[in-house]
Amino acid sequence: MEKQKTRSEIAEKYKWDLTRIYKSDQDWYNDYEVLDNKSKDIKKYEENLFDNSKNLESYLKLSEELDRLENKLSSYASLRESEDATNTKYQQMSSLLSDLSIKINSYESFFDEAFFKTDYKKIEDMLNENEFLASYKKYFERKNRYRDHYLSKEKEELVSELLKPMYTAGNIYSMLTDAEIKYGKIKDEEGKEVELTDSNYSRFITSKNQRVRKDAFNMMYETLSNYKNTLTLTYTGDIDATIALNRIYNFKSSRESSLYGDNIDLSVYDNLIKSVHNNLDKLFKYFKDKKEILKLDKIHLYDLYVKVVNDTDKKYSYEDAIEIVLKALEPLGEDYIKKARKIFDNRLVDVYNNVGKRGGAFSSGTYDTDPYILLNYEEKLRDVSTIAHELGHSMHTKYSKENNKRQYKCNGETFRLRNLYACG
Repeated sequence: MEKQKTRSEIAEKYKWDLTRIYKSDQDWYNDYEVLDNKSKDIKKYEENLFDNSKNLESYLKLSEELDRLENKLSSYASLRESEDATNTKYQQMSSLLSDLSIKINSYESFFDEAFFKTDYKKIEDMLNENEFLASYKKYFERKNRYRDHYLSKEKEELVSELLKPMYTAGNIYSMLTDAEIKYGKIKDEEGKEVELTDSNYSRFITSKNQRVRKDAFNMMYETLSNYKNTLTLTYTGDIDATIALNRIYNFKSSRESSLYGDNIDLSVYDNLIKSVHNNLDKLFKYFKDKKEILKLDKIHLYDLYVKVVNDTDKKYSYEDAIEIVLKALEPLGEDYIKKARKIFDNRLVDVYNNVGKRGGAFSSGTYDTDPYILLNYEEKLRDVSTIAHELGHSMHTKYSKENNKRQYKCNGETFRLRNLYACG
């Protein structure tokens, strides 16, 4: 029977090399102590932050130093968690850092109140007279948009205390779906028994054999239905936390809050939804045509992902996939290809699924780390496409940090609320 591999059974060359961030876990703990100790220096700016440009410059330099170190610590811990959620050591790391981040957020809670109580013209004058502060002009312009959405220092401190429990629902969901739920076994196209996982589900749901994709679909959702009450609670818990935060920060809706950072008018979102609804007939026609091409009496949910052409069953080794992607990207130039190949050569990609590994795919990196890619590679053409997609994110990260100051690089590196104001 084909079983899901453990982390130790995956060859090293197919696992990302996180020693490029920290050589050892002890190095991580050493930096954690540095962050903890240095963060206490924030308090000395509480009374005189915007008195003059020197104070503001000194504070921003300290804040950036702490932010960069926190992001580096967070990157290592979260990537370790993503590779195997059953490893409690890295759960503890993430929890430690989360507690410290909340404490730092509390230290910095005075910043918003001080900023929004200061005449913005005074801040502009400081930006114009100080070369270092001038690089933060866009940051403060964006932040100034939030004058109707800031909290007092006392309220910000209360929110900081609540952040960790408010994110608990999402953490429970990830642990449940990545590490604890087992989906059972199905038989593949050749009648061999296979352990169904979140990773190989994508392979079976696109099978040309309707029995295989039906079995995979039913096994997946019958298993999930056994946890429907828990999953529903985690989902509603996450929604409730989001709604609560949006109300606290004076947003009329979650939709307004989500779009505000990118300065997108609500009408853009509404028009997108309207356009989709107005063109649903095209989607329905596609499903009708697909049913006829596949010669099905009735089309089911488990039939929606199978291809209508007959030449897509070819398997692509990971090595071949890399060359296909890089060949396709050659028009972007020699420098692009050179940098892209280094991502693969330097083991910045975690390739295959293993027990406890986070599902799906992502690219993740900070200003002071390489951009890492997580895959759950299944040797299908869509997996080759996923490599190209995530590589695009990683290359954007590389070029972005090479050509922009960090304060203009907005990629969700930190969850401190005041830093979210700098985005958009």
